[in-house]
Amino acid sequence: MPTASPLLAPPALDWRGTTPVDRATGDIYFNAQDGRGETEGVFLAGTGLAQTWAGRRRFTVGETGFGTGLNFLCTWDLWRRTPEARRPGRLHFVSVEGHPLTPGDLARALAAFPDLAPLARQLVRQWPPGEPGFHRRCFDDDRVALTLLFGPAAHMLSQLEARVDAWFLDGFAPAANPAMWDDAVIAELSRVSAPGARLATYTAAGAVRRTLAAHGWSVTKVPGYGAKRDRIDARFERRPGSAYPGRPWCAPPAPRADAGPVAVVGNGVAAMHITRALRAEGVETVMIGAGEPASAVPGGVAVPRLSLGDDAAARLAVRSYLHLTAPIAPDPDAAILSLAPGEGARFDRLMARFAWADDQIRPVDAATASDLLGTRSTAPGYLLPKSPLAAPYMLMPDRPGRVTALDRCGDGWRLTLADGSALDAAHVVLATGSDLALCPTPLPVRLRWGRTVCLADPPMVPRRPVSFGGHAVATPKGLWVGSTFDKTDEAGDATADLLAKMAKALPDLADALAATPAARQWRGARSTTPDHLPLVGPLFAPERVAADYAPLARDASDPRVPPLEPLPGLTLVNGLGARGYQTGPLLGELVAAQLAGAPWPVERHLAEAMHPVRFAIKALVRGQAPVGADP
Repeated sequence: MPTASPLLAPPALDWRGTTPVDRATGDIYFNAQDGRGETEGVFLAGTGLAQTWAGRRRFTVGETGFGTGLNFLCTWDLWRRTPEARRPGRLHFVSVEGHPLTPGDLARALAAFPDLAPLARQLVRQWPPGEPGFHRRCFDDDRVALTLLFGPAAHMLSQLEARVDAWFLDGFAPAANPAMWDDAVIAELSRVSAPGARLATYTAAGAVRRTLAAHGWSVTKVPGYGAKRDRIDARFERRPGSAYPGRPWCAPPAPRADAGPVAVVGNGVAAMHITRALRAEGVETVMIGAGEPASAVPGGVAVPRLSLGDDAAARLAVRSYLHLTAPIAPDPDAAILSLAPGEGARFDRLMARFAWADDQIRPVDAATASDLLGTRSTAPGYLLPKSPLAAPYMLMPDRPGRVTALDRCGDGWRLTLADGSALDAAHVVLATGSDLALCPTPLPVRLRWGRTVCLADPPMVPRRPVSFGGHAVATPKGLWVGSTFDKTDEAGDATADLLAKMAKALPDLADALAATPAARQWRGARSTTPDHLPLVGPLFAPERVAADYAPLARDASDPRVPPLEPLPGLTLVNGLGARGYQTGPLLGELVAAQLAGAPWPVERHLAEAMHPVRFAIKALVRGQAPVGADP
């Protein structure tokens, strides 16, 4: 259990006018005389971007050394000025950074480029805290996606799944920072390079040329920029390795989203964000849904699940929350207050662990919490200036109605609706929440029932939205208090249950509300999983898994097992539990990336932890039959 923050330390900087200098290496972040000219001359022209991405619906640039983000901003600006930016599709920019700048230093450095100021302001506004791992940020109405890989270059790139079309190698000079140029880094960036990928860098060091050549790059020395005599351009002449480097049963099928329309079945938060992300990738998508979504909870709050652990569930919670709140401007006056009743010393460790900036999170003691709420709090907590009230991304289904049948049709699927109409799709994403009638693969999904009540004309309301294990939000129509997480749909009085939970942190408020009747009540079923992680990925036949992976019963590390052979054209997104508001946007990005062949927004090991086949594999390793397999 960590007791201190794992945030990556920002670099110590000196400044030469407007140019930042890394104190550890003595190297500058950009050319002091003409930083933008160097970026455009070395990287944009060196990889021939304007010509290379011509006619492309989707294009990916990779970079080692994000630094101030100047290369990203120049690439984004060039994309905006080309026809590709005005058609359905997306520019992806993937960059690794071991020591991310602070937002203040980032803004100070980029102030040297006033012509890029509108883009720089958006980047600074969405800049994540230095949490190790992947961070996806979207700009220009989702037409530009930046994926930041915070951590050591070789390790971060080893977790990347992508097909990169152009590379900028822009770490500090090889002599000053050799770890950014070593064999492991070049091997990993080559692994995720598309055939024919272009590469450019300002250096011409012999060791870099030899390492690139050893990994399949055709290297050319060309005149350098400004006073620099030489630099390198290169082209990837090999095909990337075909073997998936992770767990074989998690190997993704080949992307097929461009083979025809994708049907997203469902109308909850997950379905909405999957549809949004697929359309951002330029994929033809049809969303089909019926009835009120289970995510239509009135008066909810988006509060991160902070944990001292570092398991997949904890990492997903942090990544999802930071992704959700990235585009939101902080507003201290509207900040949600999350209380931590019964936490004791653990609360102090949590605040040390999550030492984000004050515009992300600010700890408060019980007395301050009482002042902020206007009622006595017995627990400390933390303010969340960027947390929104839970409001789903609103997208109405293209085809309202319930899908009653899903049948194989040629290379795709035919979906039959309750009104008798039909729709053919190349790929189907099932994001139907608690309704798993269409899912052909048995999975250990559990239903948990949630109830939220609206107390009309309450004698007391908190001054701001508050979370306490439940939540309370004042609206013009009353005070919404929620929500339960019941194992059955036959639980008792929801108001009494919720006020009992509230009393642990806000006893006076709970007492004042005890006699207030519920004017309205919402209830709905949520799907969860035994390990509290969503199910995200291709579906499969349990019998085939049992046959292909039988050796794992004898040796869980047997390397001879084949890649998973999934059911063709079927993806599942389910088991989001009560966290759909937070995880939905990031999971939508992941599904779209896997179907479109775009860079994944999360580390490979995190995507593997959510793969639907995991329970079948665990059963085999334990000597049990997979769920749904014949005995």
